[in-house]
Amino acid sequence: MQRIHKLLSKAKQHLASGNRDAAIGTFRSIVAIDPRHLDGNYLLGSLLAEAGALGEAEHYLKAAADIHPASPFVWNNLGNVYLLRGDEGQALSAWERALANDPNLAEAWSNMGLIHHRHGRLDQAEDCMKRSTALRDTP
Repeated sequence: MQRIHKLLSKAKQHLASGNRDAAIGTFRSIVAIDPRHLDGNYLLGSLLAEAGALGEAEHYLKAAADIHPASPFVWNNLGNVYLLRGDEGQALSAWERALANDPNLAEAWSNMGLIHHRHGRLDQAEDCMKRSTALRDTP
């Protein structure tokens, strides 16, 4: 446990200095030690998604969702990966799951609104965007 704590600290330092590749390597070490480490899986998946490694990102974010199925942030990021992979249906399902866990997650409302708009479902898009905007404007 102490080793993982040190690795998490190291990964945060890498992120703070903008060294995403080193952070990815450190999170890989964390997950190798503890495959069920929530932050390791979530942050590794999120960083891999940013780097464009969508298959790997999906793997680690699904692992995070299995570990903590009530995390709206995991589901939101998983939805983003599905969207980038071209699966809007799975993306919408993931964002709906995020909102079931936290109906105040503005990013998920916004993401859903963009997809509804893209498909001409303008009433649904408007509703989603209004919810997102209202949540972002709330102090």
